[in-house]
Amino acid sequence: MEKFTTTPFGLGLYHIEHEETAAHIWNQLVDENISPDSLFDPSPVRLKNIHYNPGSGNAVELGVVEQVGDKYRLADFAIEKIKAYFENRMHRFYFTCGQVHQHVIEGKVWNKDSVLQVKAKSEEAARDEVFSRVGNKWSMCYVPAEMDLEFFPNGICCEITAK
Repeated sequence: MEKFTTTPFGLGLYHIEHEETAAHIWNQLVDENISPDSLFDPSPVRLKNIHYNPGSGNAVELGVVEQVGDKYRLADFAIEKIKAYFENRMHRFYFTCGQVHQHVIEGKVWNKDSVLQVKAKSEEAARDEVFSRVGNKWSMCYVPAEMDLEFFPNGICCEITAK
């Protein structure tokens, strides 16, 4: 299972506090290597979050989290929303031109001094998008952890989204 690395705005739960709580619980389950529908013991902080009421009801009252005795579990509704979030989430990929290529992408110059940022569901989809626009006239594809913009004085020339 994949972990959340940022607050998952737009999960489709009732309030951002519920989305944050569900994301923290999900990450706990990932860390403990147990399935999403497993019972868990929340930390005191997480227990407080579960029962926090932002005005629309707390996570248990709204069916985001289920209480089973003194344990808790993510509700099926929340698990479905989280799985859909990860399935539909776009990732960032960075493409370089190398020393010899230059292109105009959406009115911006992409050359050796800049990178093209592509949002896509997979690296394959990102590569397909770049190939569809400029053929094989580019150099490398990087994920964010590998990209060092220090070597590109013009930074990101533009961001495109793969179809």
